[in-house]
Amino acid sequence: MQGGDDQLLKEIITAFPGDFVALAAPELAARLRLDAIDFRQEEYFTDSPRGGRPRRPDLAATVPARDAGEPPVVLHVEIESRYRKAKKPRFLEYNQLLGMRHGLVAHTLVVYLRGGPRGAEQAKHEVRSLGKKVIVFEYDALGLSKASASEYLARPEPLAWALAALMRPGELGSRGELRLACLRRIAGARGLSEIRRFLLFNFVHSYIESDRGAAEEYDALMKKPGNEEVQEMLLTYAERIRRAEEKGHNEGRQEGRQEGRQEGRQEGRQEERQSTVATMRELVLHLAAQRFGRSTRTLERRIAKIDSVQELARLAEKIPTVESLDALGLRRATV
Repeated sequence: MQGGDDQLLKEIITAFPGDFVALAAPELAARLRLDAIDFRQEEYFTDSPRGGRPRRPDLAATVPARDAGEPPVVLHVEIESRYRKAKKPRFLEYNQLLGMRHGLVAHTLVVYLRGGPRGAEQAKHEVRSLGKKVIVFEYDALGLSKASASEYLARPEPLAWALAALMRPGELGSRGELRLACLRRIAGARGLSEIRRFLLFNFVHSYIESDRGAAEEYDALMKKPGNEEVQEMLLTYAERIRRAEEKGHNEGRQEGRQEGRQEGRQEGRQEERQSTVATMRELVLHLAAQRFGRSTRTLERRIAKIDSVQELARLAEKIPTVESLDALGLRRATV
């Protein structure tokens, strides 16, 4: 894929793995433990039969079946910039290598940013020799650019609302209007944690910022009445934390005046601040694990030493854009 689009998709799929499988491979999803999917499983092939440089599948996970009598499977995800007809899909080799490595059946799911099917469909590739079918490779494909955004915005899976930003606007109008509709859906969803809401919002907003024409139109649309919830989401996490701190400070001071005690003010401020710090630590650990791999006790201890909400907010905002923990200065700052 071009630019950071592949990384953005990897991150959002990793954050919502069950949603993704339900959208891309509904029949397969019905037979798997979706709550057990973890796409942070590291796979790296240095021994490819064709030689050459080491190769890495985009995403992979070993997943148990719903039926305890069925063996687990390997789920393999490849993200393609565009659909291309080929005599042999390159992801067939990954499918075979993953199956051999784990001694399990590997199922491949392919996402096409441009081209391909209109949404989800099952695909098949046959390898024939001397009039015989030597290999019949069936996989699931999800095409984004031709799918109907309105259909995905109506789905119950939160991930669908973010992926809809890359689909056909149809009756929703222009790209700017489509992406605003996606943000409205995310902002208005009930029962969605703030971290998950932030991840969805960040995905959609990243595409708005990278699409100059849509971004200009989006800015104009945002000024119209009725978009207050989305405008609130536009606040940076640093600003939201500053507001929370001020709220805790004011509530604590008010409580202190009412009770005539200094303790009331201090407890109100401290309680609100500690709640904010705990939330931000959770967000930073989630984003760091999503970006750099499974969280470790060492990383958790280092994050636990940071009690500045401004520093935690800064880390949360930087993590999606940097390549390593060293680039955050996290290891140096917390050891």
